[in-house]
This record gives sequence, C-alpha cells and structure tokens, in this order.
Amino acid sequence: MLKTEVGNNVTAYLRPETATTTYLLFNRLDQDARRQYPIKIFQYGKAYRNEISPRQQVLRMRAFDQFELQLFIGKEQEMNYEEFTEIKDYLVPLLDWKTQEKSQIKPNYISLKKAIEQKILKKPAFAYCIYLGFYLTQKLGYPKNALRLRQHSPNEMAHYADDAWDLEVKTKQFGWVEICGIHDRTDYDLKRHGKFSNQNFEISMGTDPKIKEVPQILEIAFGPDRIIYTLLETCFKVEKDRINLKILPELAPNTVAVFPLVRNKEEIMKLSKEVHKNMIEHRIISFFDVSGSIGKRYRRQDELGTPYCITIDYDSLKDNTVTLRERDTMDQKRVKILDLAKIIQK
Repeated sequence: MLKTEVGNNVTAYLRPETATTTYLLFNRLDQDARRQYPIKIFQYGKAYRNEISPRQQVLRMRAFDQFELQLFIGKEQEMNYEEFTEIKDYLVPLLDWKTQEKSQIKPNYISLKKAIEQKILKKPAFAYCIYLGFYLTQKLGYPKNALRLRQHSPNEMAHYADDAWDLEVKTKQFGWVEICGIHDRTDYDLKRHGKFSNQNFEISMGTDPKIKEVPQILEIAFGPDRIIYTLLETCFKVEKDRINLKILPELAPNTVAVFPLVRNKEEIMKLSKEVHKNMIEHRIISFFDVSGSIGKRYRRQDELGTPYCITIDYDSLKDNTVTLRERDTMDQKRVKILDLAKIIQK
C-alpha cells in the first residue's frame, strides 16, 4: 500500500489497485449472484502509486483512475466458455513473448480460435477477455496499426499470473504505451484472502457438485487517463496549417456548433438561437458561437473535434435552409432546417 501523511502527522495508506476491494467483497458478491458462475464484476475507482518523479504527463502519476472487469470462474468453465464460440473468428493483433525474443515488434493478426489451436493463448475464457479488451478499445477510433496486444515473458510476468498481456498504443512521444492489462490471476488472490481472513472460499462450480474449488480470476484493467491521452495524440492532426482533432463524432465534446453569419442582424440571431435550441431538444450537444469571423469559428471547432458546423445566413431567412459543414472534408451543403436533426443523428 502507498503510505502517506494526512493532516497533523496522521499516517494513512492508499490502495495500489482497485481490484483488492472486489476480492474483499467476494462473499457478498457470491451471495448476490446466487453462486451462478461465472460472475462478472465491473469497478471504477482511484488507485495510487509511490512515483518518485512522475515526469511522463498522465502516463506516470501518483493518483490515477482504473476501470476493471474481474471475472470469477471455474477451471472447467475456463476451457468450455460458451461466449467464446461467438467471437472465436475475431482477429486480434497478438505479439507473443517468443516472437518478441526474435526482436519483432509488429504483431500478427490472428483469429482467437487459431491462437488457441497454436497454444498462443491457453484458455477460451481468457481469449474472450483478450477480445473484450481489444474490441472496446478499437471502438474508440484508434487507427488499426496503432494497437497491439503484447504478451509478458515468463521473466516479466507477475508471480501469481498464469498469463498476462498488455494492450498497447503506438504514440509519437513515448512509443508503445500500455493502456490496458489483461491477466489470468489464477486462484491466488482468493486463496491469500482466505488464508488471512480464516475463511474457505471453495465452491462447487463444475459438472460434479461434490468437487469444490476456489474460483479462478480473469482480469481486464483499463487506465482511462492513458486512454484519453493516447486517443488525443493519435487523433491530433495538422493539415495545411489547420489543427484538426479527428475524434469520432460520438466522442466529441460537441456534436454541432451553430454560427450566425453576422451578429448585428436580429433576424439571423433569432433564427440561429432557434436552431441551437432545436439541436438541444433533439439531444444533440450543441455549441453556440458568435465571436470572430466564420473562418476563425470553424478553426476553433476543428481544434475541439466538433464534427459538424451549422451556419445561418441571409438565405436562411428566405428558404429555411442552413449551411452544414463537415469537419474532416470541410465539405459544405445546404440543408433544410426541418431535416437538420435527422441528418446529424443519422
């Protein structure tokens, strides 16, 4: 635990990982799930490290966020995991430790089924965790060649782990950066918890109810701070002196920005505010901006990653149309105000 001083020479200890509290609550989780295994527990919280000199921005911090999945499962269930059949043909970029020893850094895209057959991955349930970590990360919009899953070598692996992989992102400033750890923690954590709390966590989970075992734990641990940093760095582009944050529309802080062409024309200002309000009523995140020229306003929203800009001009007063501008291509087209919400939502 991380030792620190609070207030007037009061010693306190901060947790080094969020997973610990999941294991401490195991009896309650077991009862709540009515012993129907496997059990999936999601947790989000703060963790702490005693970093002596944190110099790598959000990559090395004394306090940071963690988002985790802890999967409690039996040994038999690990090898006959039902959900694996649905994703067995999914391709993932794997870089196993034997390939790394040959000084290769480029991963091989391989199906999870083949990874099991070639014994790169040992268990279908763990292969599902590999899939889940990669799938959720890929959904954020990272380029295909910027992601890889790197296996820990036997010398690098934690003493309690049967297998361990890091999901890494290629960055310009720091090279390959781990944003997610996927670990097969075996039954180590619950056995240690049981030893020091004088409790027996053996449970019937297989086909034979007479055989009891301590649940195995499979873990997916995300670092949201690192994900945000690497995603911003990956999406940040400079194109012909224009800064453009090519973030996915669903991740952008604002979905649209509404601009009146001029601010001294009352009718244009009124219609612009109506369009802005209409966007919000349709649950489209809208930003209203009247400051500076249209060109400067476009540039500001490009830097923020706003995917669409709406400009209300003199023609809008005549035919109830607006100019809709797309961020990446900078293409503009006239759109009817009545169709605006549907077009953007689509």
